[in-house]
Amino acid sequence: SHSFDDGDSLMIVPHPNWSGSAQIHVSVFDGEYSDSKDFELVVNPVDDDPFVDGYLPDLYLYEDFEDTLREDLRGIFEDVDGELTFSVAFETDGIVSGTVVGDTMLTLTSLQDANGVTEMHITASNPTRASVTDTVLITVFGENDAPVLADMEL
Repeated sequence: SHSFDDGDSLMIVPHPNWSGSAQIHVSVFDGEYSDSKDFELVVNPVDDDPFVDGYLPDLYLYEDFEDTLREDLRGIFEDVDGELTFSVAFETDGIVSGTVVGDTMLTLTSLQDANGVTEMHITASNPTRASVTDTVLITVFGENDAPVLADMEL
């Protein structure tokens, strides 16, 4: 912690995200007399809200993309108090599939012949259920599939 005094007052500023107790010793002297006092400073912990610390760009994909896209969400969201849990949802279903695998890995896969535009909402929650959501725009461009001869009845 840092302390500042201006003669008749004392301000103590703890380090960011620190909690606990500290013994503080204060001495005064007026040129002739002196006195001192010890006291305990207690800073109670609080559960800080998670926050978005990284960047997920908007995604532009082609229908039936083959490579599964993976992103480690621990590099995108932060919580100074501990572990986060993640969830993913889409504004419009049926355009792309997404799940969180292994607690932290966002995985996107194509849906056969699906294309369009949707917003993906990624939510990070801490143990007290405080949460933050980041939104990514996903565009899946349509591909002109080759024609297929249908079964014909003779």
